[in-house]
Amino acid sequence: MQSILMMWMPSGMEWAIILILVVMLFGLGKLPQVAKQMGSGVRDFQKALRGDEEDDEDGDNSDDKVARKQLESEETISAKDEKSSRVASS
Repeated sequence: MQSILMMWMPSGMEWAIILILVVMLFGLGKLPQVAKQMGSGVRDFQKALRGDEEDDEDGDNSDDKVARKQLESEETISAKDEKSSRVASS
């Protein structure tokens, strides 16, 4: 069984060709963004597989979520205020 799986695994030269094709497809500047999006997708998928059971076990997690959302909304409001003040001063 292992010999069959090893037959389909890319070797050194095949990995080089794959890497060249990926760089040509996405470009060097986009590779970090693509990797970040793939990582967040895998993380979200794993979180969905685990379900929300972990969040329900501790009551602290719901409080953390509320605090995080409040902080994000305050940051958004302050960012909007800064933009409006820049526009007004221009």
